Amino acid sequence: MASSGTVVGYASLIGQNLGKYEVIALIGRGAMGTVYLARDTALNRHVALKVLLGSLARNSELVKRFHSEAQAAAPLRHPNIVQIYAAGIEGGVPFIAMEYVEGEPLDRFLRRQGRVPWQTALYIAQQMADALDCAHRHNVIHRDVKPANILLDSHGKARLTDFGIANVTLQNADLQQNSFVGTLHYMSPEQCGGKNVGPASDLYSLGVTLYFMLAGRLPFDSNSPVTLIKSITNDEAPRLNRIFPDIPDDVARLVAHLMTKDPAGRTANAAVVSRN
Repeated sequence: MASSGTVVGYASLIGQNLGKYEVIALIGRGAMGTVYLARDTALNRHVALKVLLGSLARNSELVKRFHSEAQAAAPLRHPNIVQIYAAGIEGGVPFIAMEYVEGEPLDRFLRRQGRVPWQTALYIAQQMADALDCAHRHNVIHRDVKPANILLDSHGKARLTDFGIANVTLQNADLQQNSFVGTLHYMSPEQCGGKNVGPASDLYSLGVTLYFMLAGRLPFDSNSPVTLIKSITNDEAPRLNRIFPDIPDDVARLVAHLMTKDPAGRTANAAVVSRN
């Protein structure tokens, strides 16, 4: 068991047990938690263990929001969504145990590779569209689709993770009022404006992710959040095939359609994106 006192340091759980989970190594850090490789001693399998440490673990609102990831993603069963196994608090440490994907986040892959061939980008985007279709059919909006939340395994299969700021659209509609959560560069115009968001917002973020894969850079960028929000809200992204002639027109058209400013003008749903 982990100590019941304050846990200090990102690697301080290595070699300890968190309930039935034996912590083996540090994998990385997320927006709200630290992720470890651990072994489920009861089932003898590796898991990814996301935990809150130190002052974060003592913040009841943060803990509630942290565990909302498990609540949002637990019902989702799809080969392109990281499966949630369990959630709880052990020794004062809130945790989520989830499927361990041996590979790397898409953002790290893109930093190493730069822009990727359009066929590769579409292959990854199609899998993400399938994952979002599953989430949306369960009334879950991810709200933070971006390369850092897409995991690539050793076979190139992609999985969507980190539903920590997702909202269940029907049961928790009140939580959507005046929400401003997500990663600014990938936010839809309506999300930037603090408006209610639906499945179309996730499709916009998927479009930005696809743009980044194809171009090796973001469609809108600025050191000033205010300027960035203005660009996302008002400016049109450069058409991809005008910058890179190797990108087919129908691919550039799909990206532009996903990134349409008006949610009603975007692709109808994630299933349509996958079929295209």
